Amino acid sequence: MLYRILHDSAMRYPNETVVQYDSNRYTYAELLSMTDSLADSLSMHGLIEGDRLAIFLYNRPEMLVCYFACFKLGVTAIPVNYRLKSDEIRYIINHATPKYLITDSRLYPEVDEVRPDMGSVEHYFLVDQKADNCTETESFSGLMAHTASADSLPKEYCDKEAVILYTSGTTGKPKGAILTHEKLVTHTEKHCDLVGYKPDDITLVCLSLANNFAFSHQMLAAVRAGSTLEILPSFDAHQVLDRVWRNSITMLYMMPVMYHAVVKLVETMSNRLPNRLRLALVAGDTTPYAVFEQFKEYLGIEMCEGIGMTETQIYALNPLGEGKKPGSVGKPVPYQEVVVQDDDGNVLSSGEIGEISVKSKIVTNGYLNNIQATAESFREGWFLTGDLGCFDDDKYLWFRGRRKQLIVHDGSNISPQEVEEVFYHHPAVSEVGVIGIPDEVEGENVLAYIVLKPGFKDVTEEMLLEFARHHLADYKLPEHVLFIDTLPKGSTGKIDRKLLKEKALE
Repeated sequence: MLYRILHDSAMRYPNETVVQYDSNRYTYAELLSMTDSLADSLSMHGLIEGDRLAIFLYNRPEMLVCYFACFKLGVTAIPVNYRLKSDEIRYIINHATPKYLITDSRLYPEVDEVRPDMGSVEHYFLVDQKADNCTETESFSGLMAHTASADSLPKEYCDKEAVILYTSGTTGKPKGAILTHEKLVTHTEKHCDLVGYKPDDITLVCLSLANNFAFSHQMLAAVRAGSTLEILPSFDAHQVLDRVWRNSITMLYMMPVMYHAVVKLVETMSNRLPNRLRLALVAGDTTPYAVFEQFKEYLGIEMCEGIGMTETQIYALNPLGEGKKPGSVGKPVPYQEVVVQDDDGNVLSSGEIGEISVKSKIVTNGYLNNIQATAESFREGWFLTGDLGCFDDDKYLWFRGRRKQLIVHDGSNISPQEVEEVFYHHPAVSEVGVIGIPDEVEGENVLAYIVLKPGFKDVTEEMLLEFARHHLADYKLPEHVLFIDTLPKGSTGKIDRKLLKEKALE
Protein backbone atom coordinates (compact mmCIF):
# COMPACT_ATOMS: atom_id res chain seq x y z
CA MET A 1 0.00 0.00 0.00
CA LEU A 2 2.71 2.49 0.93
CA TYR A 3 4.57 1.97 -2.33
CA ARG A 4 1.51 3.31 -4.16
CA ILE A 5 2.01 6.68 -2.46
CA LEU A 6 5.22 7.15 -4.44
CA HIS A 7 3.97 5.38 -7.58
CA ASP A 8 0.81 7.48 -7.85
CA SER A 9 2.62 10.77 -7.26
CA ALA A 10 5.23 9.82 -9.86
CA MET A 11 2.41 9.28 -12.34
CA ARG A 12 0.92 12.71 -11.52
CA TYR A 13 4.12 14.73 -11.08
CA PRO A 14 6.88 12.84 -12.95
CA ASN A 15 9.09 15.85 -13.63
CA GLU A 16 8.54 17.71 -10.36
CA THR A 17 11.22 17.73 -7.67
CA VAL A 18 10.66 15.32 -4.79
CA VAL A 19 14.08 15.68 -3.08
CA GLN A 20 16.58 18.51 -2.80
CA TYR A 21 19.85 17.43 -1.18
CA ASP A 22 22.90 19.68 -1.31
CA SER A 23 23.08 20.69 -4.99
CA ASN A 24 21.27 17.55 -6.18
CA ARG A 25 17.65 17.36 -7.23
CA TYR A 26 15.62 14.23 -7.86
CA THR A 27 12.29 14.12 -9.68
CA TYR A 28 9.41 11.85 -8.76
CA ALA A 29 10.07 9.75 -11.87
CA GLU A 30 13.74 9.36 -10.90
CA LEU A 31 12.91 8.36 -7.34
CA LEU A 32 10.42 5.78 -8.58
CA SER A 33 12.97 4.35 -11.03
CA MET A 34 15.64 4.13 -8.30
CA THR A 35 13.15 2.47 -5.95
CA ASP A 36 12.14 -0.12 -8.55
CA SER A 37 15.79 -0.89 -9.34
CA LEU A 38 16.63 -1.45 -5.68
CA ALA A 39 13.51 -3.53 -5.09
CA ASP A 40 14.29 -5.79 -8.06
CA SER A 41 17.91 -6.15 -7.01
CA LEU A 42 17.07 -6.97 -3.40
CA SER A 43 14.57 -9.53 -4.62
CA MET A 44 17.23 -11.13 -6.81
CA HIS A 45 19.52 -11.26 -3.75
CA GLY A 46 16.88 -13.30 -1.95
CA LEU A 47 15.02 -10.74 0.16
CA ILE A 48 11.36 -11.76 0.32
CA GLU A 49 8.10 -10.62 1.86
CA GLY A 50 8.29 -10.80 5.63
CA ASP A 51 12.06 -10.25 5.79
CA ARG A 52 13.53 -7.17 7.44
CA LEU A 53 16.10 -4.63 6.30
CA ALA A 54 17.93 -2.20 8.61
CA ILE A 55 18.72 1.35 7.48
CA PHE A 56 21.47 3.13 9.45
CA LEU A 57 22.16 6.38 7.61
CA TYR A 58 22.35 10.10 7.98
CA ASN A 59 19.50 11.78 6.13
CA ARG A 60 20.05 11.41 2.38
CA PRO A 61 17.99 10.49 -0.72
CA GLU A 62 18.96 6.81 -0.43
CA MET A 63 16.84 6.58 2.70
CA LEU A 64 13.70 7.24 0.67
CA VAL A 65 14.80 4.68 -1.92
CA CYS A 66 15.34 2.07 0.82
CA TYR A 67 12.01 2.77 2.50
CA PHE A 68 9.93 2.57 -0.66
CA ALA A 69 11.81 -0.47 -1.98
CA CYS A 70 10.95 -2.25 1.27
CA PHE A 71 7.33 -1.18 0.91
CA LYS A 72 7.19 -2.59 -2.63
CA LEU A 73 8.59 -5.97 -1.57
CA GLY A 74 6.61 -6.35 1.64
CA VAL A 75 9.92 -6.19 3.54
CA THR A 76 9.88 -4.47 6.93
CA ALA A 77 12.10 -1.39 7.23
CA ILE A 78 14.09 -1.08 10.47
CA PRO A 79 15.42 2.50 10.58
CA VAL A 80 18.18 3.08 13.13
CA ASN A 81 18.85 6.64 14.30
CA TYR A 82 22.31 7.83 13.26
CA ARG A 83 22.93 9.21 16.76
CA LEU A 84 22.94 5.76 18.33
CA LYS A 85 26.13 4.03 19.43
CA SER A 86 27.30 0.48 19.01
CA ASP A 87 25.65 -1.08 22.07
CA GLU A 88 22.30 0.50 21.17
CA ILE A 89 22.64 -0.62 17.55
CA ARG A 90 23.44 -4.18 18.65
CA TYR A 91 20.30 -4.31 20.81
CA ILE A 92 18.00 -3.09 18.02
CA ILE A 93 19.49 -5.35 15.36
CA ASN A 94 19.34 -8.42 17.57
CA HIS A 95 15.80 -7.57 18.61
CA ALA A 96 14.49 -6.93 15.09
CA THR A 97 16.71 -9.53 13.32
CA PRO A 98 17.05 -7.90 9.86
CA LYS A 99 18.78 -9.87 7.07
CA TYR A 100 20.45 -6.85 5.42
CA LEU A 101 21.90 -3.63 6.83
CA ILE A 102 22.54 -0.50 4.76
CA THR A 103 24.87 2.17 6.15
CA ASP A 104 27.77 4.45 5.12
CA SER A 105 31.50 4.67 5.80
CA ARG A 106 31.14 7.30 8.55
CA LEU A 107 28.70 5.21 10.56
CA TYR A 108 30.09 1.80 9.76
CA PRO A 109 32.69 1.79 12.61
CA GLU A 110 29.82 1.76 15.12
CA VAL A 111 28.40 -1.25 13.29
CA ASP A 112 31.73 -2.99 12.89
CA GLU A 113 32.40 -2.83 16.63
CA VAL A 114 29.46 -5.14 17.33
CA ARG A 115 29.19 -6.92 13.98
CA PRO A 116 30.24 -10.33 15.38
CA ASP A 117 27.28 -10.15 17.78
CA MET A 118 24.63 -9.47 15.10
CA GLY A 119 24.08 -12.91 13.65
CA SER A 120 20.91 -12.20 11.71
CA VAL A 121 22.58 -9.79 9.26
CA GLU A 122 23.79 -11.62 6.15
CA HIS A 123 24.90 -8.63 4.04
CA TYR A 124 26.22 -5.15 4.86
CA PHE A 125 25.96 -2.48 2.13
CA LEU A 126 27.64 0.95 1.99
CA VAL A 127 25.97 3.79 0.10
CA ASP A 128 29.23 5.70 -0.37
CA GLN A 129 32.86 5.04 -1.22
CA LYS A 130 34.25 2.20 0.86
CA ALA A 131 36.86 3.37 3.38
CA ASP A 132 39.84 1.30 4.48
CA ASN A 133 38.14 0.40 7.76
CA CYS A 134 34.95 -0.85 6.08
CA THR A 135 35.89 -4.49 5.67
CA GLU A 136 33.55 -7.19 4.37
CA THR A 137 30.96 -4.77 3.03
CA GLU A 138 29.23 -4.65 -0.34
CA SER A 139 28.45 -1.74 -2.65
CA PHE A 140 25.00 -0.18 -2.59
CA SER A 141 25.73 1.30 -6.02
CA GLY A 142 26.06 -2.26 -7.25
CA LEU A 143 22.51 -2.90 -6.16
CA MET A 144 21.36 0.28 -7.86
CA ALA A 145 23.08 -0.66 -11.14
CA HIS A 146 20.36 -3.20 -11.77
CA THR A 147 17.87 -2.10 -14.43
CA ALA A 148 14.32 -2.25 -13.14
CA SER A 149 11.91 -4.59 -14.85
CA ALA A 150 8.70 -3.39 -16.43
CA ASP A 151 6.55 -1.50 -13.95
CA SER A 152 4.14 -3.63 -11.98
CA LEU A 153 2.22 -2.77 -8.85
CA PRO A 154 2.79 -5.12 -5.92
CA LYS A 155 0.01 -6.68 -3.93
CA GLU A 156 -1.65 -4.71 -1.16
CA TYR A 157 -0.03 -5.61 2.16
CA CYS A 158 -2.61 -3.77 4.33
CA ASP A 159 -2.21 -5.20 7.85
CA LYS A 160 1.39 -6.34 7.31
CA GLU A 161 4.13 -4.56 9.26
CA ALA A 162 5.79 -1.85 7.16
CA VAL A 163 8.15 -0.24 9.64
CA ILE A 164 9.34 -0.95 13.15
CA LEU A 165 10.30 2.31 14.84
CA TYR A 166 12.22 2.10 18.08
CA THR A 167 11.30 4.47 20.88
CA SER A 168 13.96 6.39 22.79
CA GLY A 169 13.74 3.99 25.71
CA THR A 170 13.98 6.50 28.55
CA THR A 171 12.53 3.95 31.00
CA GLY A 172 14.48 0.91 29.78
CA LYS A 173 15.45 -0.86 26.58
CA PRO A 174 13.98 0.60 23.36
CA LYS A 175 10.63 -0.79 22.29
CA GLY A 176 9.92 -1.50 18.64
CA ALA A 177 6.56 0.01 17.71
CA ILE A 178 4.98 -1.87 14.81
CA LEU A 179 3.36 0.35 12.16
CA THR A 180 1.45 -1.39 9.38
CA HIS A 181 0.90 -0.33 5.78
CA GLU A 182 -2.77 0.37 6.33
CA LYS A 183 -2.27 2.47 9.47
CA LEU A 184 0.49 4.53 7.86
CA VAL A 185 -1.49 5.13 4.67
CA THR A 186 -4.50 6.25 6.70
CA HIS A 187 -2.37 8.57 8.82
CA THR A 188 -0.62 10.00 5.76
CA GLU A 189 -3.95 10.90 4.13
CA LYS A 190 -5.33 12.40 7.34
CA HIS A 191 -2.20 14.42 8.11
CA CYS A 192 -2.04 15.80 4.57
CA ASP A 193 -5.58 17.08 4.99
CA LEU A 194 -4.93 18.36 8.50
CA VAL A 195 -2.04 20.67 7.58
CA GLY A 196 -3.00 21.23 3.95
CA TYR A 197 0.04 19.76 2.20
CA LYS A 198 0.20 21.07 -1.41
CA PRO A 199 2.42 20.28 -4.43
CA ASP A 200 4.17 23.65 -4.13
CA ASP A 201 5.15 23.07 -0.48
CA ILE A 202 8.80 22.54 0.44
CA THR A 203 9.23 20.83 3.82
CA LEU A 204 12.63 20.94 5.50
CA VAL A 205 13.77 17.60 6.96
CA CYS A 206 16.38 18.06 9.70
CA LEU A 207 15.23 15.41 12.16
CA SER A 208 16.49 11.92 11.48
CA LEU A 209 14.31 10.08 8.97
CA ALA A 210 14.45 7.23 11.48
CA ASN A 211 12.28 9.46 13.69
CA ASN A 212 8.53 9.15 13.18
CA PHE A 213 8.02 12.92 13.07
CA ALA A 214 10.22 13.18 9.97
CA PHE A 215 9.32 9.78 8.52
CA SER A 216 5.52 9.85 8.55
CA HIS A 217 4.58 13.51 9.04
CA GLN A 218 7.09 14.78 6.47
CA MET A 219 8.43 12.08 4.14
CA LEU A 220 5.24 10.09 3.55
CA ALA A 221 2.95 13.12 3.63
CA ALA A 222 5.10 15.20 1.26
CA VAL A 223 5.44 12.36 -1.25
CA ARG A 224 1.69 11.74 -1.24
CA ALA A 225 0.99 15.44 -1.84
CA GLY A 226 3.59 15.83 -4.60
CA SER A 227 5.56 18.25 -2.43
CA THR A 228 9.32 18.69 -2.18
CA LEU A 229 11.55 17.42 0.64
CA GLU A 230 14.58 19.60 1.35
CA ILE A 231 16.87 17.20 3.22
CA LEU A 232 19.66 18.08 5.64
CA PRO A 233 21.95 15.23 6.74
CA SER A 234 21.36 16.25 10.35
CA PHE A 235 20.17 19.26 12.32
CA ASP A 236 22.27 22.40 12.10
CA ALA A 237 20.72 25.75 13.05
CA HIS A 238 22.80 27.67 10.49
CA GLN A 239 21.74 25.31 7.71
CA VAL A 240 18.08 25.49 8.75
CA LEU A 241 18.09 29.28 8.56
CA ASP A 242 19.97 29.26 5.26
CA ARG A 243 17.40 26.93 3.69
CA VAL A 244 14.46 28.85 5.12
CA TRP A 245 15.76 32.14 3.76
CA ARG A 246 17.25 31.00 0.44
CA ASN A 247 15.33 27.87 -0.62
CA SER A 248 11.75 29.03 -0.03
CA ILE A 249 10.95 26.50 2.70
CA THR A 250 7.25 26.55 3.54
CA MET A 251 7.06 23.92 6.32
CA LEU A 252 9.19 23.16 9.39
CA TYR A 253 8.80 20.15 11.67
CA MET A 254 11.21 20.35 14.61
CA MET A 255 11.64 19.62 18.30
CA PRO A 256 11.60 22.45 20.88
CA VAL A 257 15.38 22.25 21.37
CA MET A 258 15.83 22.88 17.64
CA TYR A 259 13.57 25.92 17.56
CA HIS A 260 15.41 27.16 20.63
CA ALA A 261 18.74 26.87 18.79
CA VAL A 262 17.34 28.64 15.74
CA VAL A 263 15.98 31.64 17.65
CA LYS A 264 19.22 31.97 19.62
CA LEU A 265 21.11 32.11 16.33
CA VAL A 266 18.76 34.60 14.67
CA GLU A 267 19.07 36.80 17.73
CA THR A 268 22.75 37.33 16.91
CA MET A 269 22.12 38.26 13.27
CA SER A 270 21.60 41.79 12.02
CA ASN A 271 20.68 40.74 8.47
CA ARG A 272 17.38 38.81 8.40
CA LEU A 273 15.81 37.83 5.10
CA PRO A 274 12.13 37.34 4.25
CA ASN A 275 10.78 33.79 4.11
CA ARG A 276 7.82 31.77 2.78
CA LEU A 277 7.10 29.77 5.93
CA ARG A 278 3.44 28.93 6.39
CA LEU A 279 3.78 26.19 9.04
CA ALA A 280 6.25 25.76 11.91
CA LEU A 281 5.11 22.69 13.80
CA VAL A 282 6.70 21.81 17.15
CA ALA A 283 6.20 18.65 19.19
CA GLY A 284 8.16 16.22 21.32
CA ASP A 285 8.52 18.16 24.59
CA THR A 286 7.44 21.34 26.31
CA THR A 287 8.34 24.56 24.47
CA PRO A 288 9.19 27.65 26.55
CA TYR A 289 6.96 30.68 25.96
CA ALA A 290 10.00 32.78 25.16
CA VAL A 291 10.78 30.59 22.14
CA PHE A 292 7.26 31.10 20.77
CA GLU A 293 7.59 34.85 21.15
CA GLN A 294 11.06 35.09 19.65
CA PHE A 295 10.26 32.85 16.69
CA LYS A 296 7.27 34.98 15.78
CA GLU A 297 9.31 38.17 16.17
CA TYR A 298 12.26 36.96 14.10
CA LEU A 299 10.55 34.84 11.45
CA GLY A 300 7.09 36.36 11.30
CA ILE A 301 5.03 33.22 11.91
CA GLU A 302 3.50 31.63 14.99
CA MET A 303 4.79 28.19 15.92
CA CYS A 304 2.07 25.57 16.06
CA GLU A 305 2.43 23.23 19.03
CA GLY A 306 1.14 19.67 19.10
CA ILE A 307 1.70 16.39 20.88
CA GLY A 308 2.11 12.83 19.73
CA MET A 309 4.33 9.82 19.89
CA THR A 310 5.63 7.06 17.64
CA GLU A 311 2.81 4.76 18.70
CA THR A 312 -0.02 7.23 18.08
CA GLN A 313 1.23 9.88 15.62
CA ILE A 314 0.19 13.46 16.47
CA TYR A 315 -3.04 13.26 18.44
CA ALA A 316 -3.55 16.92 19.38
CA LEU A 317 -2.57 20.13 17.61
CA ASN A 318 -3.17 23.84 17.96
CA PRO A 319 -5.20 25.44 15.16
CA LEU A 320 -3.08 26.36 12.16
CA GLY A 321 -4.71 29.78 11.88
CA GLU A 322 -6.29 31.83 14.63
CA GLY A 323 -7.07 30.37 18.02
CA LYS A 324 -3.73 29.02 19.22
CA LYS A 325 -3.22 28.78 22.97
CA PRO A 326 0.55 29.04 23.52
CA GLY A 327 1.64 26.52 26.10
CA SER A 328 -1.18 24.12 25.32
CA VAL A 329 -0.77 21.26 22.86
CA GLY A 330 -4.00 22.17 21.11
CA LYS A 331 -7.18 20.21 20.51
CA PRO A 332 -7.52 16.54 19.54
CA VAL A 333 -7.13 16.03 15.79
CA PRO A 334 -10.43 15.06 14.08
CA TYR A 335 -9.43 11.47 13.38
CA GLN A 336 -8.36 10.50 16.92
CA GLU A 337 -10.26 10.18 20.19
CA VAL A 338 -8.39 11.66 23.14
CA VAL A 339 -9.42 11.57 26.80
CA VAL A 340 -7.76 12.05 30.17
CA GLN A 341 -8.24 9.09 32.52
CA ASP A 342 -7.55 8.26 36.13
CA ASP A 343 -5.80 5.06 37.20
CA ASP A 344 -9.05 3.10 36.96
CA GLY A 345 -9.83 4.25 33.42
CA ASN A 346 -12.48 6.80 34.39
CA VAL A 347 -12.64 9.87 32.15
CA LEU A 348 -11.73 13.01 34.08
CA SER A 349 -13.36 16.42 33.83
CA SER A 350 -11.68 19.59 32.61
CA GLY A 351 -8.95 20.82 34.93
CA GLU A 352 -8.26 17.37 36.38
CA ILE A 353 -4.82 15.90 35.65
CA GLY A 354 -4.61 12.29 34.52
CA GLU A 355 -3.09 10.05 31.87
CA ILE A 356 -3.73 11.05 28.26
CA SER A 357 -5.27 8.11 26.40
CA VAL A 358 -5.79 7.76 22.65
CA LYS A 359 -7.96 5.56 20.44
CA SER A 360 -8.06 5.47 16.62
CA LYS A 361 -7.43 3.36 13.53
CA ILE A 362 -3.84 4.61 13.26
CA VAL A 363 -2.57 3.70 16.73
CA THR A 364 0.02 0.89 16.77
CA ASN A 365 -1.15 -2.63 17.50
CA GLY A 366 1.77 -3.07 19.85
CA TYR A 367 5.47 -3.72 20.23
CA LEU A 368 7.67 -6.27 18.52
CA ASN A 369 8.45 -9.31 20.68
CA ASN A 370 7.13 -7.57 23.79
CA ILE A 371 3.79 -8.98 24.88
CA GLN A 372 4.04 -7.47 28.35
CA ALA A 373 4.70 -3.91 27.16
CA THR A 374 1.89 -4.23 24.62
CA ALA A 375 -0.57 -5.43 27.26
CA GLU A 376 0.45 -2.69 29.70
CA SER A 377 -0.01 0.01 27.04
CA PHE A 378 -3.68 -0.70 26.34
CA ARG A 379 -6.79 -0.59 28.52
CA GLU A 380 -10.18 -1.38 26.99
CA GLY A 381 -9.03 -0.27 23.55
CA TRP A 382 -7.36 2.94 24.76
CA PHE A 383 -3.62 3.42 24.27
CA LEU A 384 -2.08 4.75 27.47
CA THR A 385 0.46 7.33 26.41
CA GLY A 386 2.26 7.72 29.73
CA ASP A 387 1.77 11.48 29.30
CA LEU A 388 -0.04 13.45 31.97
CA GLY A 389 -2.36 16.24 30.99
CA CYS A 390 -5.68 17.95 31.44
CA PHE A 391 -8.29 19.64 29.27
CA ASP A 392 -9.40 23.18 29.92
CA ASP A 393 -12.98 24.38 29.51
CA ASP A 394 -12.33 25.18 25.83
CA LYS A 395 -11.21 21.58 25.16
CA TYR A 396 -7.55 22.51 24.73
CA LEU A 397 -5.16 19.88 26.06
CA TRP A 398 -2.36 20.86 28.42
CA PHE A 399 0.69 18.63 28.85
CA ARG A 400 1.68 18.14 32.49
CA GLY A 401 4.67 15.86 32.16
CA ARG A 402 5.45 12.20 31.89
CA ARG A 403 3.72 9.86 34.32
CA LYS A 404 7.01 8.35 35.47
CA GLN A 405 8.69 11.77 35.69
CA LEU A 406 6.12 13.21 38.07
CA ILE A 407 7.75 14.43 41.26
CA VAL A 408 5.83 13.59 44.43
CA HIS A 409 6.83 15.91 47.28
CA ASP A 410 5.11 15.53 50.63
CA GLY A 411 2.09 13.96 48.92
CA SER A 412 1.77 16.72 46.31
CA ASN A 413 2.36 16.10 42.60
CA ILE A 414 4.84 18.39 40.83
CA SER A 415 5.32 18.55 37.09
CA PRO A 416 9.01 19.02 36.14
CA GLN A 417 7.93 21.01 33.06
CA GLU A 418 6.01 23.48 35.22
CA VAL A 419 9.12 24.25 37.27
CA GLU A 420 11.30 24.43 34.15
CA GLU A 421 8.97 26.96 32.54
CA VAL A 422 9.50 29.39 35.42
CA PHE A 423 13.28 29.31 35.07
CA TYR A 424 13.04 29.81 31.31
CA HIS A 425 11.59 33.25 32.02
CA HIS A 426 14.83 34.30 33.71
CA PRO A 427 17.05 36.19 31.22
CA ALA A 428 20.19 34.28 32.25
CA VAL A 429 18.80 30.79 31.66
CA SER A 430 19.52 28.99 28.40
CA GLU A 431 18.31 25.48 29.29
CA VAL A 432 16.91 23.78 32.36
CA GLY A 433 16.20 20.21 33.40
CA VAL A 434 14.23 19.44 36.56
CA ILE A 435 14.16 16.07 38.33
CA GLY A 436 13.06 14.58 41.63
CA ILE A 437 15.59 13.06 44.02
CA PRO A 438 14.63 10.69 46.84
CA ASP A 439 14.12 12.08 50.34
CA GLU A 440 13.28 9.94 53.37
CA VAL A 441 10.89 12.52 54.81
CA GLU A 442 9.38 14.34 51.84
CA GLY A 443 9.34 11.48 49.35
CA GLU A 444 11.15 13.46 46.67
CA ASN A 445 12.78 16.85 46.52
CA VAL A 446 13.06 19.02 43.43
CA LEU A 447 16.47 19.56 41.83
CA ALA A 448 17.14 21.87 38.87
CA TYR A 449 20.09 21.61 36.48
CA ILE A 450 20.63 24.87 34.61
CA VAL A 451 22.71 25.93 31.62
CA LEU A 452 23.47 29.66 31.71
CA LYS A 453 23.62 31.88 28.64
CA PRO A 454 27.02 33.37 27.72
CA GLY A 455 27.77 36.49 29.71
CA PHE A 456 25.79 35.44 32.82
CA LYS A 457 28.45 33.48 34.69
CA ASP A 458 28.03 35.69 37.77
CA VAL A 459 24.45 34.52 38.30
CA THR A 460 24.24 32.42 41.47
CA GLU A 461 22.00 29.67 42.78
CA GLU A 462 20.56 32.08 45.33
CA MET A 463 19.59 34.58 42.60
CA LEU A 464 17.73 31.95 40.60
CA LEU A 465 15.95 30.50 43.63
CA GLU A 466 14.86 33.99 44.70
CA PHE A 467 13.49 34.55 41.19
CA ALA A 468 11.64 31.23 41.21
CA ARG A 469 10.24 31.84 44.68
CA HIS A 470 8.07 34.60 43.24
CA HIS A 471 6.53 32.26 40.67
CA LEU A 472 6.24 28.89 42.37
CA ALA A 473 4.43 27.54 45.41
CA ASP A 474 6.93 26.78 48.17
CA TYR A 475 6.57 23.02 47.80
CA LYS A 476 7.52 23.25 44.11
CA LEU A 477 10.69 25.27 44.73
CA PRO A 478 13.92 23.32 44.03
CA GLU A 479 16.04 22.40 47.01
CA HIS A 480 19.09 23.22 44.90
CA VAL A 481 20.11 24.62 41.54
CA LEU A 482 23.15 22.99 39.98
CA PHE A 483 24.96 24.56 37.04
CA ILE A 484 25.95 22.37 34.13
CA ASP A 485 27.61 23.08 30.76
CA THR A 486 25.13 21.04 28.67
CA LEU A 487 22.06 18.95 29.41
CA PRO A 488 22.13 15.32 28.30
CA LYS A 489 19.62 14.60 25.53
CA GLY A 490 18.30 11.52 23.81
CA SER A 491 18.35 10.83 20.07
CA THR A 492 15.23 12.96 19.50
CA GLY A 493 16.58 15.98 21.38
CA LYS A 494 14.53 15.45 24.54
CA ILE A 495 16.20 16.07 27.90
CA ASP A 496 17.37 12.73 29.32
CA ARG A 497 16.03 13.03 32.86
CA LYS A 498 17.15 9.50 33.66
CA LEU A 499 20.79 10.49 33.11
CA LEU A 500 20.29 13.68 35.13
CA LYS A 501 18.90 11.67 38.02
CA GLU A 502 21.79 9.21 37.85
CA LYS A 503 24.21 12.16 37.88
CA ALA A 504 22.49 13.65 40.92
CA LEU A 505 22.46 10.37 42.83
CA GLU A 506 26.17 9.89 42.22
